[in-house]
Amino acid sequence: MMCPSCGSKTWERRIEYNKPWGNQTMRFRHVPAIVCLNIKCARTVFTNETVKLMEEFIVTNIAKEIYEAPSTLFISDDVKKLIKDTTIKTENYVSKKQKNPPPQINLTELGPYWKKKWDSFSGTWSSERQLYRNLYDNFLLFYYSFEQLRKRKYELSHKIVEGGIDGNENLANIAGTHAVGIYLYGKKCIDLLEKLSLISKVGFIKNFARTRNFIFEHNYKPNNQGAITFEPIIWSLASTHHSRLEVKVHTDKEAEYRFTVDYYEDYYLLEEEIVKVIKKF
Repeated sequence: MMCPSCGSKTWERRIEYNKPWGNQTMRFRHVPAIVCLNIKCARTVFTNETVKLMEEFIVTNIAKEIYEAPSTLFISDDVKKLIKDTTIKTENYVSKKQKNPPPQINLTELGPYWKKKWDSFSGTWSSERQLYRNLYDNFLLFYYSFEQLRKRKYELSHKIVEGGIDGNENLANIAGTHAVGIYLYGKKCIDLLEKLSLISKVGFIKNFARTRNFIFEHNYKPNNQGAITFEPIIWSLASTHHSRLEVKVHTDKEAEYRFTVDYYEDYYLLEEEIVKVIKKF
């Protein structure tokens, strides 16, 4: 595109933009813009879609006295495409599950279903029986990862009240390790269930698996999408006020976007799906 004012070449980039609105000024970051390369001109042009998005944000938030738009308002198409089918939240999502977390499934309740499955093999080893054994083991690892995470966060909340976060780094890191376990072992359960033809990777199941892949496993250039890096901020688990894991997304800029993943919500939803399958044994 050539500059409509001077005819010089332009380039697409993301800029900070202060938009006057009545007596106020709304500040936007990472706004996609077309900027003239001629220093004397330097005209900045926005697409109609970008202008509409800014105005809609202002109209929606002006009564709340919000003067700065979130960094996730303008998500580049490549990043948007990657997170579309994940459990990543682009808005300031607040979960209700940590305040009043439901109990985890009682493992004793699942005992008769597993016994029925083991009995069906009549004590004979087979590759199918081994897959069920692996599923059993990985479900326990998934289950106890979350159980221990809740305990560590509870301990951490009391330590912070007593003397702040200083000195409790290890507790926060342990909590982070358990959070990673939820996604690693949860994804392993999904893979085994799929191999046993007990579940399909659609809907939430697919979203959970992609979240694990993009954030914890293939977090650099996921799906070969440019130089994009997903970085889970394990320290963000130290907050006892929410159940969100902060995720920084680096493009050609450091931490251009900041998203969250609600690990409480993800756990309970996947536990529910797996338990449904087990109760059909």
